Amino acid sequence: MVLNKPLESIQESDLQALVDNQVTERKTTEYKEALPGNADGDKKEFLADVSSFANASGGDLIYGIKEQSGISIELSGLELSNVDAEILRLESCIQTGIAPRLFKLVETYPVALPSKQRYAIIIRIRKSWTAPYLLTRGVRIVALLHCGKNRSLRRINSEN
Repeated sequence: MVLNKPLESIQESDLQALVDNQVTERKTTEYKEALPGNADGDKKEFLADVSSFANASGGDLIYGIKEQSGISIELSGLELSNVDAEILRLESCIQTGIAPRLFKLVETYPVALPSKQRYAIIIRIRKSWTAPYLLTRGVRIVALLHCGKNRSLRRINSEN
């Protein structure tokens, strides 16, 4: 993670430094200009991002930073009338859309951007030692199945 500090300690200046230094996305950091919408496709992409961090090395999803080709180019922020409601929406989506539940593996924190009168939202996902985590709603899931000595990849249709 490029922000190696507790979420509560992260300030606007830390996020601006990512842009000023053109810090690129990496295995543990991903920038998003806008929050996911309520459409199924938006939720699936969001949940895929969260579960892939939990299944790999963990990392930070940072909402409110515009990127181009993986390079942070602008701290645009999010115009939110109720930041707490947005955080609850995202957390609820994670808890109902990924199995098994990511209990105590995900922290969501708003960072006030006073110079822009906006917010950034950081979702920090810790690496799980009990992976894999799978999406649970109406998506094709590829799972590693153990059958005796043989392991194989199988497609499972989820109709939830």
